[in-house]
Amino acid sequence: MTDPAPPQPPPSPYYGFHIVARPDTPLALPYLGEALGPPTPTFSGLSPQVLQLMVQMARARTPAYEPPDFASWYTVPSNDLPAALGVLRRLRAKGTIRAFHVAHVPSNPTFTAAEVGGGGFTPNSAPQTHLDDAPIGVGARSAWAWKGARGATVGFADVEQGWDLDQVDLPVRAVVYGTSQTDSEIHGTASIGLVGALGTDDQVSGLAPDLPGMRLASYLDGHGNLLGVQNALLAVGACMAAGDVILAEVQTTVLDSGGDQVNAPIEQDMAIYEAIKLLTCSGIIVIEPSGNSKIDVTTLGPPTPVTGAAVAEIARVDPGRADASRARAPVHTAAADDSGAVMVGGATYKGRSWQRAYNYGTRIDCHGQAAYVRTLGGGPPYSAVDAFNGTSSASAIVAGVAVCIQGALDAAGKPRLTPAQMRVTLATGTPVLDDAGAVVGHIPDLVAILEALVGPGEPSVDKVEDVDLEPLDVVSETEPETSTPVVRTPPPDAVTSRTVDEESTREVVRPPKRTSAAPPADDGIRIEELSLEEDVVLDLEDDTTDDVSAAAAAARKERTP
Repeated sequence: MTDPAPPQPPPSPYYGFHIVARPDTPLALPYLGEALGPPTPTFSGLSPQVLQLMVQMARARTPAYEPPDFASWYTVPSNDLPAALGVLRRLRAKGTIRAFHVAHVPSNPTFTAAEVGGGGFTPNSAPQTHLDDAPIGVGARSAWAWKGARGATVGFADVEQGWDLDQVDLPVRAVVYGTSQTDSEIHGTASIGLVGALGTDDQVSGLAPDLPGMRLASYLDGHGNLLGVQNALLAVGACMAAGDVILAEVQTTVLDSGGDQVNAPIEQDMAIYEAIKLLTCSGIIVIEPSGNSKIDVTTLGPPTPVTGAAVAEIARVDPGRADASRARAPVHTAAADDSGAVMVGGATYKGRSWQRAYNYGTRIDCHGQAAYVRTLGGGPPYSAVDAFNGTSSASAIVAGVAVCIQGALDAAGKPRLTPAQMRVTLATGTPVLDDAGAVVGHIPDLVAILEALVGPGEPSVDKVEDVDLEPLDVVSETEPETSTPVVRTPPPDAVTSRTVDEESTREVVRPPKRTSAAPPADDGIRIEELSLEEDVVLDLEDDTTDDVSAAAAAARKERTP
């Protein structure tokens, strides 16, 4: 009888390195050795001209912004990280390269099959309580009394792996980068559904149901190869105006001080940090999940030494922190030169109060509902999921709140919030407690925010009274609780067709394709249907909008065959 094979270690959370070369020293392949693969430009999603135009716009809006030399960054894969680390240290000592940073593997936020199979739910059996007034929800239903708060004038984009592009209860969508992955379409559809579902038959509505359209960017290509989260972010950023909102529905994995893999914010990858920094200095709001573990994100600097792991040396000296090409303070320090993103934690409702459920720390700006969130699903028209969870649901809700705020400010003729102002604004609202009962954050209260920024709104006709929720157990995206889709009753004019399921033939109802409706006439706004052939860039109050428009035009020209 043979001994059982020893357990295999989990895949490394790092796939290689980002190298910062010297402008006067070409990066030659022989220098890298066998431990490293061929280098490719790290920031390759846009042409150098468009990227430079975005940098100029960011510096005009944020004079203190110090951009890196994006053209000198290269990414090299490695299957032998400790050996590669030795090679890069020697190259840096010789002056061949200026710096190097760990390249992190982005997480795959997909649902399991159990969450989207079976039956038993009826429409509204899991109501969208996150739309209710505080302290249960963020107050979206009441906030719609403010003109513009349904998001009709605000640009929105989502960065992750994939979406159901045939889902009829969403506004027009355009994939501007990468290829949508079918095995991730449920997660992506659930995320953007929380932000902009049209609310057909009043079953599932987004926080901003009047969004004119959505731009989507996948960080994978048609073969599932990694294109880079940084490139997906910049690709949509080139199409956005200051004050628009980008949801980065991605997390990564790092090694903690004990050598265990934990989920962490995606900006732990230095290249992604630099992309987010460029966007926020351009005035674009970036919403980022804090990750679905239970760690203090303020400790994600260089970890303490660990032993026994294949990447122990990488964990001990994390080049993403220790070998920065230019000095910057740790991301968690209040006065630090951080990325500028809105970092979101997850909270669950227990014992008539909200309690944190996932990563925590002073860097987290606000929280959102992270369990039993009802939203759209992928697959048949009008499908829904009732247990979207984790910091993915929390971040999508917060992204919807940000869209509502900017839309109401547009309608009121007031300037949009900057990324820094948005972070401060979202940090107020319903308290979130830790296990000891101390306040560690807040869930935004849209009604209170709009009253402070815009003034009183009209009385809401569908204001929801306080709801006594059952206690919500913590649900992890990595270990999801079983959920069941809901197939809603179609409108009377729906067209019935038959499709073949893997196990049986079933009747699927497909209503006519919908477009986002224009807001009421008294809003004074007319929304034309978004064309996939052109990018909509808002006219802001300062001259930097011209740079955004120019960047969008250049990016559009690149995408034209």
